[in-house]
Amino acid sequence: MTSHRFPSAVLLEELLAYVEKVVLIPGETAEEKENYIANLKNQMPEILDELHVDLENAHIKWGRSVVDENGHRSISTFAEDAKEDELHFRILEHLKTLPRLKFSCSEIISQLMDVTGEQDQDYIRRKLTFILFEKLKGTYSYVPGSKDIIEKHDKASSSDYYDAPLVHKMLQDSSKKTLNVTLRKFLSFKKFSVCPVDCLAELEEMEKEIEALVEDSRTKLDVAPAGGWKLNHGCLVKVNGPVPKWARGFLYRSETNSSDAFRVYLLDYGCVQLNSLRDLLVLPQKYLTLPPYAIPCSLFGDEVVIAALENELCGTFGSYSEEFVIETTGETLNDDFKTFIVSLYISGANGSRKNILDDI
Repeated sequence: MTSHRFPSAVLLEELLAYVEKVVLIPGETAEEKENYIANLKNQMPEILDELHVDLENAHIKWGRSVVDENGHRSISTFAEDAKEDELHFRILEHLKTLPRLKFSCSEIISQLMDVTGEQDQDYIRRKLTFILFEKLKGTYSYVPGSKDIIEKHDKASSSDYYDAPLVHKMLQDSSKKTLNVTLRKFLSFKKFSVCPVDCLAELEEMEKEIEALVEDSRTKLDVAPAGGWKLNHGCLVKVNGPVPKWARGFLYRSETNSSDAFRVYLLDYGCVQLNSLRDLLVLPQKYLTLPPYAIPCSLFGDEVVIAALENELCGTFGSYSEEFVIETTGETLNDDFKTFIVSLYISGANGSRKNILDDI
C-alpha cells in the first residue's frame, strides 16, 4: 500500500506560488468558483484547509485566521466556518424565524449581531454564507444580479432537522393582525402563547395523531436519529405537566453540565423546557415542515400597569379557557425566538370587548 505524505509548510507555500500563477478555477460565476474550492477542501482537508478565494481581488489566499486587537478575523479556515458551534446553531435558529422567501444578507447579519452579541460582521457573514450555501446547499441562492439579496427555494427536507419557519402561518408577513385566539401556554403576561381559533381543529387533529403514534406499539418510533441527537433536530417530546403528553419540538440548546439533557423548544406551545434524552422520540417526516401552531406573545402596555396586572391575575389567567382577541403591535425576541407584542382584549360584563389593562 502506498503511503501518502502531506507537504510541509515550505512546500505548501511553493505550491501556492505556483497555483496563483497558473490555476484557473472552474466555474462561470463567483458562487460556482466558491463551490468548487469548497468541494476540494472537503476532499483534501489536510492540504487545502487554509486555501481561500479572494473574490474581490480575483486571486487565491493561503493562511490561518488572524484576529486583530479589535477581535476581527481577517482570514478564516474552512474548518472554522464549518464548525458547529453556538453561533452556527444560533444562525440556523434565526433563519427559521424568517417568513420571507427573499431577504437581505446584510440585514440578517445586523439582526444576528443584535441577537448573538457577536460584533464581527465578517465572521458572521462567513458563518452565515457557509450555512446557506454549503450546509443547506440547494436551498438558498443569491438573486441573479445581486450580491446581497438571497432567496429560498421552498422544498421539503429529507433530514431529521426541523425545516419550517418558526412563525405561525397566519403571521408570515409584517402586516398588523387582529386574531381570535385561545390561550396555549401562560408563564406571565410578558411571556405567553396563543393559538388562533381558526387553527384549533388542525392542531387538535395533529395532537391526536401524535398520541396515537406514540401509544401504538406497532409504530416503533426511533428513540434517536441515526448518528444520535443534534441541535436543531426535530423531535417528539414529553411535555412537563401533571398529565404526560407528547408534542412537537426541536433541540434548541444543549446543557453544558449534562450530556443527557437538552433544552427543547415546544413548537405548538411556544416555550422552552428542559428534557432528558429518554423523553425524546424522532419526529416523523410529515411534521418536520409544518410551522408552529403556537404564537409566542408579550403584552403591550405600561410596565407599571402590567406589573399590577401580574399581581392581580397571574395566578389565575393560566386557566383562562375562553376565546379572546390579540392585536399585534410589534415584535421582540424571547429565548432567541420571535415574540409578538400584542394588545389583549377580553369580553366585558356586557359582552363588549375591552383591553385587559383597562380596569387596572
